[in-house]
Amino acid sequence: MKRLANGANRVTRELDREKVFAKIHDLFKQMMKTGKDAKLAGPADVATAHFFVYSALYGEQQNTVLRKLFPKKKVNELKFNAIYEKFATMDPELVAWMVRQAILRHNMAANPKDLASQFLYQVAAGAGIDVTSIEKGQATIAKKRQKNLKKKLSGLHSLKNRLAA
Repeated sequence: MKRLANGANRVTRELDREKVFAKIHDLFKQMMKTGKDAKLAGPADVATAHFFVYSALYGEQQNTVLRKLFPKKKVNELKFNAIYEKFATMDPELVAWMVRQAILRHNMAANPKDLASQFLYQVAAGAGIDVTSIEKGQATIAKKRQKNLKKKLSGLHSLKNRLAA
């Protein structure tokens, strides 16, 4: 009987917790719709931004982040408060690594028509990739291609004129 009561209490506590989170979500959603979010960004916003970048990573990449943040703990032993605190005060180098991994994972990051590729370009340049040299090299290839095309077109025009005569 005691076991049954304990089980019922656990289920009731879980339902209460779900109701609390649902209420918080609804109120926050309403606040964001009305624009009454006047407080400045704080540690929770920073931690959440870091979490969203983290959540864009693959499983092994996520484990790498957690191992860097908690080198002496097993991933499955981590508690939310410890993770939250680390995400709120994350080392900028680790944030940069996560951002770089996340942008590489974006499926449109190599498509110059997509905004993600423009962010990749900026991140790569900031990370030390010589984007100017790459662009100049491609411009040189484009000039050679144009030259070759002009030669071919000139030859075709010449052949056309001979055939017409």
